[in-house]
Amino acid sequence: FNHNRFSLPIYVFHLLDINNFANKINFSRYMSEEENARANNYYFEEDRFRFQIARSSLKCILSKFLKCHPKKIRFEQAEKGKLYLPNQNIRLDFNLSHSQYACLFGVSFDFLIGVDIEYRTRQIDYLPLARRFFAKTEIDFLESLPLDLVPENFYKIWTGKEAFVK
Repeated sequence: FNHNRFSLPIYVFHLLDINNFANKINFSRYMSEEENARANNYYFEEDRFRFQIARSSLKCILSKFLKCHPKKIRFEQAEKGKLYLPNQNIRLDFNLSHSQYACLFGVSFDFLIGVDIEYRTRQIDYLPLARRFFAKTEIDFLESLPLDLVPENFYKIWTGKEAFVK
């Protein structure tokens, strides 16, 4: 497994057939007792599978960098909920985001990283939402666009902000 300290590995998983996918793999084998208990607390089975897939996939990805078995990886949570690896001898930062049927993972050496992914299915009123959360220059930019280009550019700004905060 080769990597460059100045490149940022990004992994995207599409989970379109989540029920079929989840039934074929025992994701709980990579998770701690606490993680499995958390997974079992989900009311909907699909949500439980998404959590198991995301957490197990993250552990498998990180295990390649840490050169250990995924089950040995233990996470702690920062004050705002971001996961981190305690007591590591290398500076490895990571972030994950999931939305509907996709998971996005980012891994970085020596630099903090945040990622965000948003599922776009419903029509929302983009400009009023932008006026509430975006800077004036971002709002002006969106208002200058033809209406058909507003949604794509809204999400570019939104996910950039979310990733930065993470």
